[in-house]
Amino acid sequence: MAVRTNPEAALAERLAAEVRAQADAGAERIDWPALLAVAGVSRRQVDRIALAELGETPARMLRRLRGLAAVALLEAGADVLNASLRAGYSGPGRLHDAMVRSRGFTPGEIRRRGEGVSVLWDVVATSIGPVLLGATRRGLCSLRSCVRIPPEEHLAEMRSDWPLAEFRRDPAALEPVACELIEFLEQRRDSFSPEIDLPPGTPFQQRVWEELRRLEPGETVSYSELARRVGKPRAVRAVASVCAANQLTIAIPCHRAMRKDGSLAGFRWGIEWKRRLLEIEREALERRRAG
Repeated sequence: MAVRTNPEAALAERLAAEVRAQADAGAERIDWPALLAVAGVSRRQVDRIALAELGETPARMLRRLRGLAAVALLEAGADVLNASLRAGYSGPGRLHDAMVRSRGFTPGEIRRRGEGVSVLWDVVATSIGPVLLGATRRGLCSLRSCVRIPPEEHLAEMRSDWPLAEFRRDPAALEPVACELIEFLEQRRDSFSPEIDLPPGTPFQQRVWEELRRLEPGETVSYSELARRVGKPRAVRAVASVCAANQLTIAIPCHRAMRKDGSLAGFRWGIEWKRRLLEIEREALERRRAG
């Protein structure tokens, strides 16, 4: 029996191959005439097909591939100028902005694997159990439940990502964000929205986290709807995996994502923790509406 092929999937593979070739050649922007020659369809159709089949437009794919190339060069010891030019950036300034936006670290910090970066941390008691807070100079970079996983394990994981960074326990420095969190969980504050140092992630992960942060306390979304909102409706499982990988719980409210039927799916910090967070937010929302 003949195997049916999906014409749009096949076209998406050709588009991806062309974008990879442009990235390998150090392109800063998509060469649209070359891409459209491969596609044989309009630019609008190219974006639609790429988004549906690949989860990202050609422009986003090129930015992601350039970012990966730059990180590889930096980690291999290339200086920032050479890494930026070889990866297709017009200069160190453009690379700096791209790395901070997508990975939360400057090119120099990536090159040094965290050398010169200070991560301040503390364990804070809250109404739903102890949490580990971590912050860089740019904002909160970690918020993890210590109910099931001890702080030592969390710190070991963080140190493995940035082995040369300085980790220092500093309750005083973290007191403002700790107080904001405690007040939110005790329903004495309507929201918890600290400055955050967004963790490193792919463009797809970044889009999911950004969409989650648009949700208001008490608002929920299904994984399938979340996948649709980030332009990848078929990637429901991938969206759930992104939620599971979140290391900034509550600040990036992955607990507000659930199954299509409204039931609670697995949660990195435990279903009971997720249920309690949702209860806290629903109770606060009902009081606001009643008042």
